Amino acid sequence: MQIIVPQAVGLHLTRADEGIVALQSDIAAYLSRRPYRALVERDRAHSDRGRIVMRVKERPPDHILVRLSECVDNWLAALDMFASIISRRHSCHNIDSGFPIFLDADDFGRTNGGKRPAPGSGLYKIRGMKPSAQAIIERLQPYNNGHENDPLWVLHELVDATKVITNEPVLAIVEGSTYKVGDIVPEIIIDCVDFLVGPAPDKTAIGHVLVNKWHRDLAAATTFDLACALAFPDVTDGAGRPLPTNGRLINATTKLVRDAVWDTCWRLRFFTGRTGVTTIDSVPIAVDAQL
Repeated sequence: MQIIVPQAVGLHLTRADEGIVALQSDIAAYLSRRPYRALVERDRAHSDRGRIVMRVKERPPDHILVRLSECVDNWLAALDMFASIISRRHSCHNIDSGFPIFLDADDFGRTNGGKRPAPGSGLYKIRGMKPSAQAIIERLQPYNNGHENDPLWVLHELVDATKVITNEPVLAIVEGSTYKVGDIVPEIIIDCVDFLVGPAPDKTAIGHVLVNKWHRDLAAATTFDLACALAFPDVTDGAGRPLPTNGRLINATTKLVRDAVWDTCWRLRFFTGRTGVTTIDSVPIAVDAQL
């Protein structure tokens, strides 16, 4: 994808793309070290079943969240700067302007009892723009497009998901895990092995093994090749509400958000003017796994 944007906006978008490439490289390096192992434990509630348990040997590096936070900052800065530049071109009034991201239509359109937008509302941030630009931005609001799952709202909530270093990513099981069984007692028959797809913190069950009967040698004889990715942990925002990023894969989510930011800038391209602009090409961003 190629777009024409103000130079400063293009700089933030390019920096964010560079950050995603570095982020994916860091995640791939971490996963390549196989920082986990899977063990079979006896399921004491069922004589014919074993639990597959995740054991994390190495926690994700702290700088993964730092890189992601830098991407978020650049995406938000690109949108805010674009909105500010449009406001300045349309009315020379860009004080307190920015790109609004609202989940509630009433909050977006709130006024001071009359026609003037209330400070803190979405309209207040874009009050210096012409109605045509305001209409495009209003149509892009999350309350019109998927609500909590809208990529722009996910971007808004990524601020909370990335700013607290204790919110470290967790391993997640994705489609494609396999297993191998070595020599065990001949009368032991494995009926099936099922993996549970989704986030898999340390010491959680990630699947089960069905056998005709349990034997202590089963754990030692079974090895697993897990298909893993990194996911966001389960955390809440300042109001105690679960974030829409909870349990999502980091690579897939960041690509979704990044594409939404680029699409937003593309839709605003008619208001860039002809001076102080640059043409940028997007960097191919791979998504290695899906839940």
